[in-house]
Parts: sequence; C-alpha cells; structure tokens
Amino acid sequence: QPREAVPCVASPAGEQFPPMTNSLSLPACIRRVCGDVARIALAALLCVLMAACTPESRNRLPDKDRITPDSRLIGQWHGVIDGADYLIDITQADPLTVYVALTETLPVGDKPVTKIGYAANMYAIGSRTIIAFHEIEPKPAYWRFAVLLFSGDDRASLVFMDEKFVRNEVFRSALAGIIRTDDPTFPDVLLTASSDDLATFIRGNDEAKVFDIPFGPFERRL
Repeated sequence: QPREAVPCVASPAGEQFPPMTNSLSLPACIRRVCGDVARIALAALLCVLMAACTPESRNRLPDKDRITPDSRLIGQWHGVIDGADYLIDITQADPLTVYVALTETLPVGDKPVTKIGYAANMYAIGSRTIIAFHEIEPKPAYWRFAVLLFSGDDRASLVFMDEKFVRNEVFRSALAGIIRTDDPTFPDVLLTASSDDLATFIRGNDEAKVFDIPFGPFERRL
C-alpha cells in the first residue's frame, strides 16, 4: 500500500510527491540488508523487499562531472545473489549514456521474473566513479546512485547509497530531502538537493558510510 508522506524538516512545506511504484523498484537483493530483513521468515521477506533501501533523487549529479561511460560496462553480465539470478545487458545509448536491461529471476514468489530498464550515466566525483540510474518508466523517473567497482575487465560490482545514513543527514538538515516514512528501520528518502549539493555531499563524506548497499559481484558473459 502507498505510504503517507512524512516531510522532514528540510522539505518545502506542503510538498507532495508520487506514491511508491513497487513494480519498478530496484532489484530485491539491493534491499535485502535493510533493517535486518534477512532474519525475517521468507513469506514476510518477499513483502518487505518491496520497500526501497537506497535513496531516490529528484536531481542527477552535475553535468560538469559527467564522464564517458567505461567501455568495460558494455556487454552481458550475470550474477547469483541470495538465490536470485540476475542477467544484465548493457548497451551504448549515446556517447554519454548506457541502457541497462536487467532481468531478475527469484526462486519463489508470485512474480518470479522481473524485467526493468534503466538509463545510466557516469560521473567522476573526487576519486570515485559514480553511476547514476533512472528507470525508463514511469516518468518522471528519479535517480539512484552507486559506486562502480571493477576487478579486471570481467568482474564488476555496485555499491548503492545507504538510505539509513542519508536519512539521518536529511533529518539533521545536512542534505535537502523528504523522508517519506516515519519508520527509521525501513527509511524511504527522496532527495531534493541540487546537483551541486549532491556532489558536495558525496565529496565531503566517508565513501564507506555513504555507499554501503552492495549489489554483485557480476561476471561478464559476453
């Protein structure tokens, strides 16, 4: 069920935003670490996984920090994480954008196969390589950020933003955003900070605190 909006102290008064779109949320394994869900019974876990555990952002990162996508990304990648099978096809959409087609196959559930399409851009923020995703549909789509890590040319992982850490920063007005649930165990944050403020936030904080939701590793197939 869509959750009632709970604006934080940093949000504009009376601001409204769309309800959660569960059918197009990030893959389940990104969210598995949120709120000790690994200890919940499987039937309950399947419901809990629909809650986001990495922040969404209304704005992407600054254009001045945008870089050409790493050519090693292009191809087909495969990984098995907590029993779920992931097949990712990445193609070049234009000189600065890649298209990511992700197929997630779960071992159980009413909807074992989910297909999601993303557009993605890459940014150099300090010493970090950040990849920013947004879903192709619905529109307007929000952005999600992750650190991209390669091990050679044929093995890669992503580490997404930790929503619990970001929630705390939003709550204390260190970063502009809206807290869309009042349950700190399962935070749901929409960042409203400007592109420049997002980059400043990433540069000014410990990477291990900001990015702490692993997704991977993946091995190249093609």
